[in-house]
Amino acid sequence: MKSTHLPFYLLIAAIALLAGNATAQQASVNGIINGRVVNDATGDPIIGGSVAIQGTRLGAYTNVNGYYTIRNVPAGTYTLKVTSVGYATKSIEQVKVDGGRTIQQDIVLSVKTLLKNEVVVVARADRQSESAALIERRRSATVSDAISADQISKAPASDAGDAMKRVTGVSVVGKKYVVVRGLTERYSATQLNGVNLPSPEPEKKVVPFDLFPAGLISRLTTIKTFTPDNPGEFAGGLVQISTKDYPESFLLNASVGTGINSQTHGADAIGYSGGGSDFFGIDDGTRQLPSNIAPGRRQTAAEQADLLSQFTNNVWTPRSGTLPINQSYSISVGNQFDVGFPLGFLASGSLANSSSYRVEEQRYPLLSQTNGEQDLRYDYDVQHAERSSLWGGLVSLGAQFMPEHKVSIRGVYNHSTDDETRNAEGLYNQSTTGIIRNQRLRFLERALWSGQIAGEHQIAALFGSKIDWRAAISQANRYEPDNRSTTYFREDDGSYRFANNFGSNNGRFFSDLNDDESNIGIDWSIPFTGWDQGKAKVKLGGLVRLRDRQFSARRFTFITTTSNDAILTQTPEQLFTPENVRNGFMVFNDDTQPNDNYNADEKINAGYVMIDLPLTTGLRFIGGARYESWDLNLLPFNIETQQQNTALAVDLNQTDLLPSANLIYQLSDQMNLRGAFSQTLARPEFRELAPFRFDDYRQSTYGNPSLVRTQITNYDLRWEWFPRGNEVIAASFFYKDFKNPIEQFYLIGGSDIAVEPANATMAVSYGAEFEFRKGLDELLPELEGFGLGMNLTLVQSEVTFGENDFISIFDGVGINPYSSQTLTNRPRPLQGQSPYVINATLGYENSSWGTGVTLLYNVFGKRLAVVGTNGIPDTYEQPQNTLDLTIAQKLPAGLQLKLSAKNLLDSETLYQQEFRSGPTINSERYLSGRSISISLGFNFHQFDEEREQPLVSGHE
Repeated sequence: MKSTHLPFYLLIAAIALLAGNATAQQASVNGIINGRVVNDATGDPIIGGSVAIQGTRLGAYTNVNGYYTIRNVPAGTYTLKVTSVGYATKSIEQVKVDGGRTIQQDIVLSVKTLLKNEVVVVARADRQSESAALIERRRSATVSDAISADQISKAPASDAGDAMKRVTGVSVVGKKYVVVRGLTERYSATQLNGVNLPSPEPEKKVVPFDLFPAGLISRLTTIKTFTPDNPGEFAGGLVQISTKDYPESFLLNASVGTGINSQTHGADAIGYSGGGSDFFGIDDGTRQLPSNIAPGRRQTAAEQADLLSQFTNNVWTPRSGTLPINQSYSISVGNQFDVGFPLGFLASGSLANSSSYRVEEQRYPLLSQTNGEQDLRYDYDVQHAERSSLWGGLVSLGAQFMPEHKVSIRGVYNHSTDDETRNAEGLYNQSTTGIIRNQRLRFLERALWSGQIAGEHQIAALFGSKIDWRAAISQANRYEPDNRSTTYFREDDGSYRFANNFGSNNGRFFSDLNDDESNIGIDWSIPFTGWDQGKAKVKLGGLVRLRDRQFSARRFTFITTTSNDAILTQTPEQLFTPENVRNGFMVFNDDTQPNDNYNADEKINAGYVMIDLPLTTGLRFIGGARYESWDLNLLPFNIETQQQNTALAVDLNQTDLLPSANLIYQLSDQMNLRGAFSQTLARPEFRELAPFRFDDYRQSTYGNPSLVRTQITNYDLRWEWFPRGNEVIAASFFYKDFKNPIEQFYLIGGSDIAVEPANATMAVSYGAEFEFRKGLDELLPELEGFGLGMNLTLVQSEVTFGENDFISIFDGVGINPYSSQTLTNRPRPLQGQSPYVINATLGYENSSWGTGVTLLYNVFGKRLAVVGTNGIPDTYEQPQNTLDLTIAQKLPAGLQLKLSAKNLLDSETLYQQEFRSGPTINSERYLSGRSISISLGFNFHQFDEEREQPLVSGHE
């Protein structure tokens, strides 16, 4: 368990040096005012609008995205005058600028009515940074929720998964998989800067959110209703991750942090000796599969001994020890240059290492009872230690050639590693009965990179239309080298003896996944004047998305041919040697299965047309249709013979027309009523279709080549009110109808426990969301700075089967129909659906002191984890209460100290199986511990000291 502290000391030294330089400069610099100007009715950016500071010559014009920047503003309080052709003039009073700081002021303009005199709207300055997210939400064409970078910074969020827990109707499973409106991650989709991403998880459909460091994120937006300009493959939500863009002037941010966990640090944990670069989550070759091992079984003992001798890593047994404390580092640098037009860049990187240790109870029932007690298939006590590494980088370049044209290039790379040590001991009651000890060392790397180029163009000569285009190449990788597992039986005298015939649980497993994706899309918006001189537009576009996956796995297993206790009671390091194999005591062979390797490709062609049309004063219609053509091919093959298994190949070619209709009625300037109808899809993922089997010490997981897509009909209604810039009160209602929903089923055969995705027949899901975010100063002036936020989601669902319905299952050999009567419970809720989710936030901010305090609470109702069959109960994850606290304090010289406490209640993670007339089995339970972390951040801006200039073009 090596660690290095050199980067920590270097970063501390750099911060101290920069802080000293910044102190001398900061007093003399002026400030910046920036923001976005949008259409009050549609939320569209206003291009070429003028934002001027009254009484000065300072000001800026808005760019193609509606953004403006006014630099070199002396400290003081000002009034902004905002004008644009066709819009009512607006004055923003009491805009306070502090030296060396950036003030964000977003502005909404209304279309000018035909009056003789100029219309002037006077408003107060909005100093709340999250107001930008609420403005975008208020003018959005969809039912959506967003969380800004500022809100993320107030929570103890290390990655996007932590941040998403605060969004209305969202819960997070396993710290990385997003559940929206009670629907599992397979019913959600993820975009990075408007581009779909491949997933490095072979078992999951969605991109894991723990891959995205919080410091790289500008905004997380969850779209809950479908419009034709978005992909049609989601039912819960489309999560759009926006990374940070380049700044207006020189920027340097850096931070270092450390933390501990009550359950992990100071405990007598377990671990093992790995590679030299494990600190960065990269295997240095210690665990890699030897390159010269040809696939295929070896017949003689000498051949098997030669095979084993090529594996130089002979570490099998966990050892006791302490785990290192958590560490985090980040740095960002950016600037903008005037080369005849604004040209900017941002480079950002982060590294975080964390450790966890817990003691788990794991059980699985049989249908029988003995002396009134429930018999168990297994009953394990488990020590589970994990060292995780997350690092990533972002490079963003942008050029604003003129206010009407912008081109940007982004590159993002994220790398995540989980280094797991596990020791499970307890009752095993399957083919034989006794106390076993299973030990596993598992190192799992995941990586995701994406290169994107995008352009935005406002073309006056082409009907005043706007064209957006984007192209991207992405790749997801998953690398699992040398997953080592051993299983021993405990003898009556307390000694441990090698347990034969445990398959992959006595051996080594290697897998490698590469998922490449490329896509290109274009959107063309054409404005026109609708009824009553309302501003309307037609939008059309298309998308081509290509994916290609190569997956390979290799298995090597040990079995014994002797009953000699002197041999079989040896440690794995002593037993698994070429000498024992050569002498005939052990057999070591390549046990790779015929379906362990597959190639797959997917192609989606899409085109759409939609209209955004004001029908009457205050009533807006957004609707149209999207056409999607889907072509998927998956072919498993035998890596030894290269023979293709055409009997289990998948060849799907389907087309869908997905309609959408949204009505938005503007009850007032701050209040909307929304209604929406749409049809969407959820397609099976490569791994769900692949007939590949993964084993662990408890169960096996299969794919299912017989899966078909899920078709969903969606209905939504939302009322929302935005009393002030950072406040919202909303109520939403939804109903969803599913045809062929995909869920995880238990499939029990022989002595094995298996889990597999399969199609149910029908399902419905319906519920309500309530949200409240309000400043408390309106109740009592003494509560200025305090804010309260709360959201509640209530969901009900039901899966139904006909009496004669069958479920298509892959049983490891072929595809066979099973009667739905084998299901333990019919009807039942959808898998993954919680009946309620509650988030609550209490915050306090004092700008004079530079102090911020945020208390966050989250709880979800019990949710179905796995569907039971053949009388075995369904497995439910029980409610878990989470309470987090963050305290941030600004210090001189641009420094900020942040203290975070996570999981203060240390609520138990608990999965249960409940028999209808019998006991409740705690199938899995553990405590995660309380975590405390502290970080020191440094923020430096350097503004050019220029003379006052006439209005100049703004930029983002």
